[in-house]
Amino acid sequence: MQLNIPLLTLGWWVLITFVLVLVVFERILKLKHDEWTGQSERVDLIVFFLDSIGLFRILSLCLSFGVGYLMLKKVSVLHQFSLLGRIEPVLFRGFLLFLYMDFLSYCYHRFSHWSETVWQIHMMHHSAKSLRFFTFMRRHPIESEIKIILPAIPTALVGADIHTFFLVALIQRIYGVFVHSSWEVHYPKPLSYLLVTPAFHRFHHRVSEMPPGNYGAMLSIWDRLFGTYVEPPKNRDYKIGLVESFNSENFFNLTFLFQKYFFKKLFRR
Repeated sequence: MQLNIPLLTLGWWVLITFVLVLVVFERILKLKHDEWTGQSERVDLIVFFLDSIGLFRILSLCLSFGVGYLMLKKVSVLHQFSLLGRIEPVLFRGFLLFLYMDFLSYCYHRFSHWSETVWQIHMMHHSAKSLRFFTFMRRHPIESEIKIILPAIPTALVGADIHTFFLVALIQRIYGVFVHSSWEVHYPKPLSYLLVTPAFHRFHHRVSEMPPGNYGAMLSIWDRLFGTYVEPPKNRDYKIGLVESFNSENFFNLTFLFQKYFFKKLFRR
């Protein structure tokens, strides 16, 4: 598994195009969504714009001191273990990789709420006060690097090829955009036990002093299996955002504020 920058760029543009199509679709059909709060959406749009022109990636590299990029460059040496490479047929191999990567996403997401240190940067995502398609892209630059590195290294260890890895990662991200919508989408019973819905993930974003639960990315089975599933209510009588209050709704202020907290926790004595 070797780093493929053109493939990564293509995948990101597919994701950005998908977000724009959904926004237009929502407007044309006048589908029910959260009211605009103004400042919160502005941060989302700034991240979306920086992503679109490639500056967010540069910012991520700078704030993480390039550690993520260097680690990804070394990932190619791990392909020799190739556990998945021995599995046939290819579709079954891809399905196993999907389950594996979705489980990794669940583990990281749960850990980011449990660890005081990692929470300092995951807070950036949860600081949104309303949910939009592009809220999926609202993240701290350092967390952006972490979420690339963490699945890439163990996935390389099991011998996944680069094209299958990026296809599964792209599917996860496209679905992530969808579940960050505020649409009232209900799946039929068998499917709702299996897949994450917008209501499932929206309730995860509620203001709560307790662990929010519902950490799944695409599959809700991990939450059901490990006791972190929380049934979302039928009404929306709860707020979105953080228990902590921050005076700033400026993207750069929030970024460096959470960065300061992150390093303070990381190097505390």
